[in-house]
Amino acid sequence: MEIIVKEKRKCVIHVAVEQERKPKPSPKRAQRKPAKRNNDNVVAARDFILKQSLAMAPIVSCVTAATINVVPHTTITVMSIDTFVQTSLYFLALINPASKVLILSSIQPPYSKRELLKVSTRATFAALLILLSLSVIGYFLLKKIFQVEIYSLQVAGGIILFIIGLTAVRKGRFYEQDPQAPSMDISIVPLAAPLIAGPGTITAAISFSSTHGVSITILSLTTAIMINFVVMLSSLWIGKTLERFRVFGPLIRIAGLIVAAVAVQMVLTGISQWLTPVLSATK
Repeated sequence: MEIIVKEKRKCVIHVAVEQERKPKPSPKRAQRKPAKRNNDNVVAARDFILKQSLAMAPIVSCVTAATINVVPHTTITVMSIDTFVQTSLYFLALINPASKVLILSSIQPPYSKRELLKVSTRATFAALLILLSLSVIGYFLLKKIFQVEIYSLQVAGGIILFIIGLTAVRKGRFYEQDPQAPSMDISIVPLAAPLIAGPGTITAAISFSSTHGVSITILSLTTAIMINFVVMLSSLWIGKTLERFRVFGPLIRIAGLIVAAVAVQMVLTGISQWLTPVLSATK
């Protein structure tokens, strides 16, 4: 009995020793599995970012190209707007709506609203047709058929326009009607031509279409003539208001001075365009 007990004790001791000899899992080995999972997540995230970047590459290139292309178009648009505004104001100064107010408000007996609308509409569309036609084919007629240079037309138109402005400065009116002449329709002559489509306006329309382009010249001409049309429709009310404050005469003289200055500038521009090739050829 004693031997069996000893053997049992030895077995128990031996088993305990073997259990002690078994290596215990180290904490580093236990942490390797989560570390491996973290590495897998990093690789998956990296692959996802690469795929998304490759997918977004065409879009980024398109956006970059669009951004590069937008800048010139924006500059061109701003330049076109500036040219349009300057050209429209230039044509408006040449048309001189104040002279139309003087003529329409001084007609005796005065026009009714319907008659004023009829005369203003006919004069506006006739002048617009003349100016638009000359701005499109005027350069061809002058250059190819009549063999006339643009600077010659600028000098001649400037001289005639200067005489009209000088008359307004001296007499306080742009157009003087003979009281002994029978009353007639003034919508075509003198309103449409030469007061709206006058020599200065015709010269500017032809020269601007050759320098700035036909489209922007047509748009500027239409804008200036439409503004003049609105002023013509309000001529009776404007004339009464100006006469009430006695500023009608001084306003006409100031407008005549501006017209004379524009005429002098046209003459100087034409002379400079003529002298430039001559002086360059002598050198």
